[in-house]
Amino acid sequence: MSRNISESLRLATAQAVRQARIEIRWKPGKDVEHLQKRIQLQQLPPETTLADYEAMIKALLHDLDALLYLYFYNDSPYPVVIADWHDQPWAVIINMNGILDTAFLLLKPEQYIERRGLVYLGRLQEVSL
Repeated sequence: MSRNISESLRLATAQAVRQARIEIRWKPGKDVEHLQKRIQLQQLPPETTLADYEAMIKALLHDLDALLYLYFYNDSPYPVVIADWHDQPWAVIINMNGILDTAFLLLKPEQYIERRGLVYLGRLQEVSL
């Protein structure tokens, strides 16, 4: 998908990632729901705690080689960070306030990126974080 991303949107995206790096915040009640879903889908071991899941998400958000994209849903932008965790690609999706939407294992990253029309912004090390 070809979409022109303004400098102000790039800066706001970087700010959202900075916020998420500082503190993992979820929409109310979504933290345990998402953890249970990842366990049910066998993306995480059954003994994974919320603290484990959040530590993994923080590690993904701090990976300077992670790829940063923007996803647009109903014209609202959502930063998407894609990085490897134990040699498997994971996506972390946050909103523009840095609140976590979800984090999940990407089985086919290239297909996911293409189907969702993600717009590539760069590696985290290249973005003003």
